[in-house]
Amino acid sequence: MTVRHRLLTILGHVTVLACGQPSDLERARDLLALGRESSLQGQLHQAADEIETATDLFAQAAAPAELAAALNYLSDVYFRLGEFERQEEVLWRALEEAVAIGDRDEAAKSWNNLGVSFAARGRPSAALEAYQRCLELHQDLGEPDRLTAPRHNLGVQLLLLGRIDEGVEEMQKVVADRRRQGNPLALGQALASLAWGLALDGQGQTALDAYAEAVSLLDQAGAVPDLAVALEQRAQLFRTLSRFEDAREDLQRSLNLLESGEASSIDAAYLRLGLGAVEREQAEDALPMLRAAVKTFDNLGAQEGRILARLELARALRTTAEGQDEAIGHLEAAVEIVEEARSDLRLPSFRATFLGGWQVIYQELVDVLASAGFAERALEAAEKARARALLDRMAANVPESEARLDLRERIEALETEALLPTTDKESKDTAREELRRVRFAFERMQEISRRTAPPSPAASPASVEEIRRNLDGDTVLLVYSLAPRHGWLWRLDAEGIVQFSLSSGAEIEAIARNVHQLLALHDRPGYGKATRESLELLASKALGPVVGNLGPGRVVIVPDGALHLVPFGALVNPDVEVVHLPSASTLVELRRRASREPAPRLLAVVADPVFETSDPRLTGLADSDTPESATVSRTRSALNGRLGRLPASAEEAQAIVDVARSVGVAPPVHRGFDATRELVIGGALGEYRILHFATHGLVDAEDPSLAGLVLSLYDDRGRPRDGLLRVRDLHGLRLSADLVVLSACRTALGQEIRGEGLVGLVDGFFAAGANHLLVSLWDVDDRATAELMERFYRHLLLEGRRPADALRRAQVELRDETEWNSPAYWAAFVTVGDPHIRPRRPPGDESSATEAAQG
Repeated sequence: MTVRHRLLTILGHVTVLACGQPSDLERARDLLALGRESSLQGQLHQAADEIETATDLFAQAAAPAELAAALNYLSDVYFRLGEFERQEEVLWRALEEAVAIGDRDEAAKSWNNLGVSFAARGRPSAALEAYQRCLELHQDLGEPDRLTAPRHNLGVQLLLLGRIDEGVEEMQKVVADRRRQGNPLALGQALASLAWGLALDGQGQTALDAYAEAVSLLDQAGAVPDLAVALEQRAQLFRTLSRFEDAREDLQRSLNLLESGEASSIDAAYLRLGLGAVEREQAEDALPMLRAAVKTFDNLGAQEGRILARLELARALRTTAEGQDEAIGHLEAAVEIVEEARSDLRLPSFRATFLGGWQVIYQELVDVLASAGFAERALEAAEKARARALLDRMAANVPESEARLDLRERIEALETEALLPTTDKESKDTAREELRRVRFAFERMQEISRRTAPPSPAASPASVEEIRRNLDGDTVLLVYSLAPRHGWLWRLDAEGIVQFSLSSGAEIEAIARNVHQLLALHDRPGYGKATRESLELLASKALGPVVGNLGPGRVVIVPDGALHLVPFGALVNPDVEVVHLPSASTLVELRRRASREPAPRLLAVVADPVFETSDPRLTGLADSDTPESATVSRTRSALNGRLGRLPASAEEAQAIVDVARSVGVAPPVHRGFDATRELVIGGALGEYRILHFATHGLVDAEDPSLAGLVLSLYDDRGRPRDGLLRVRDLHGLRLSADLVVLSACRTALGQEIRGEGLVGLVDGFFAAGANHLLVSLWDVDDRATAELMERFYRHLLLEGRRPADALRRAQVELRDETEWNSPAYWAAFVTVGDPHIRPRRPPGDESSATEAAQG
């Protein structure tokens, strides 16, 4: 989060109630009106006195509805003053009054305002629950316009959780509602929130346009504190765009506005933060302001300010000769604040995006520690920011909690609609937007339900010593951390750790993305030279410092950013065995799994499913004129129409069976109508050490929940069936597989979440219990893949090699053959997981299995 979000205008969009006019309560009502006007003008202590007196009078007059409304107004003033404990105290009282008289509208406002307070204090899960209660009450009342304020806050909460696309979409709808309602003040506040979200999304100019309109509206409304905040917030965006003079101008105007009234503690602290950040290079001027901001935010308990003030203070300290140690201390404290807020969330998906939004804190800490020569501490800081949601899932090993069936069914219907073939792009986009909203409602419900249960165990990032204890003498671990301006590489082995400085992360990531694109096209005329040059450039940038000290032996790669897209086996000497990992800490967790009771059977194969009515196996069973089912249409659309049978997958399966029989095992082959989703989710594959899937893979870069493996879409009577094995299906499985082979296109890919990597099938199978995976990084050729897999299994089963070694040997063999020598054919597959896994035939698992085959 590089752009500061204003708690009052953005997070603190507090709702209140206009009062009626009974004559016996005139004085109380007059005082409340005066207090509201004083608050608008920034006279906060005066406003607090006036509204406090009004609440006393309402209580004496036994007017609970108006008392609840006044307490909600008072909570807004306390929020602006930074008195969060008093704010929550009066809000619980307002809620009690409203519930006692059955005033659902005022109770909803109290829940909304409690959400504001919870969010400000770093309790995101409690804030989600409060907003949910508010929205449910307003929906029950059937007053859609009343939903706008809590939806505003919920949109901000989405942004705070790192759900940028969803948050921006929500705020765009709130802005549209505010335009229709004709309230300039509320519209200005909504536009400021939208601008913040657009800035987080990298839409700098669009964000500035929204800020310009927000500033104009707030100025016209005479909302002095709100205007000052919007200007200060826009100044932060100007600073990120290197428009420092514009930033100084906005900050000075904001300062003048606040000095004309009574600046709240939060307003003053954020202004000091903004001024200190702009003048960071002038440490003599910046440091006092930033230290004062840190102290104020700590006293207030305002989470975001506590984090960002420490970040800017550390950056300013790094410009001084003696500020390194103090900078480290402030950044480590900022990380602890982020970790505390993260622990308030129970759902891994929320934790992942929340941590992704704060990666700048971890990157700054890594950079200052690494620059100071603290290699172990720097690596451990990098591990705290990496694959944490995956570690939580692996440690807890529990399925996602259930929620309302109607929401789950709605999600599946929208998934189908979002991916149906259509020429109407607007309809498809609308379906995807609705899908994101409904899915978030579903996740919000899961999060709330988990808050009432004991917290599930979570894995902590491993120390360097723990990681090294899990490396044997033949293994070298390479861990990357890529910040935009600077990259770092750590080389670990059983003997110690060495740290290397790399060029900018932005440069390395750009080269990596280019390599990924070129490798997939290498077999086409004209791409060979460009591919070789890009591979050489990436190798020099990412492996240059260690390239002479890698083998022979085994190299385990922990990538960062776009390096997740690169098959490192194509970069290193072919004698080197390469394994990828989501994080170094996952190695420790996977090694713990290696001690579990081994599965009793060796291998099961799922291959050659039935996808289309034109499949000859459906002859006489399905009517070719019958419209295909929504699931088939959706899957075909997601694969760009490529849903044909994979004939080589049947040959691939038979070749694997032949190799397995050579070691005395006849594995079951579930193919044709038996290659079903029900086979997998029913648990029938839980007793095998190796699982092999040869089919189509489905990946969605925007939505990891849409990823899956395509299994049979028709049953043996020609009836359509749901054949998509989704990532969420995997979270409910209990596998004991040492190795899962996904012989399909792009199975290593997924949504790119900073800190988590590529979230999709790999995460799903790890969460389900797999220890090692063989997956692909781009669309693979059917026949080339069959060739590769036959050779892979010969090395794996006949020679007893580790998966990465077996893959390396198979790839070298294909590379040396004229027909398959292009990297497009052999380089796509990578192994991910425990580098020490070596699946062996279980005792007694001989030729007793029967082959389950159809067609």
